[in-house]
Amino acid sequence: MSLSQEQAAFLLDACKLIQYATEQGFMVTGGELARTPEQQAIYVKTGRSKTLNSRETQGGWSLSAFKNRV
Repeated sequence: MSLSQEQAAFLLDACKLIQYATEQGFMVTGGELARTPEQQAIYVKTGRSKTLNSRETQGGWSLSAFKNRV
């Protein structure tokens, strides 16, 4: 499987996960889906992160799920 095929399969699985969580009553939000190296450096300096090598600067992303929050 090529990298682009793996990425496409991952996104489809992510969509399924978000849809399932929503059906279970969760509100799903996407945190920083991309982060510049400059922003990551600020986070390290202010203690919000411990590393300059964050997943978000490499194409990773963060999801948060909340239930029963208004």
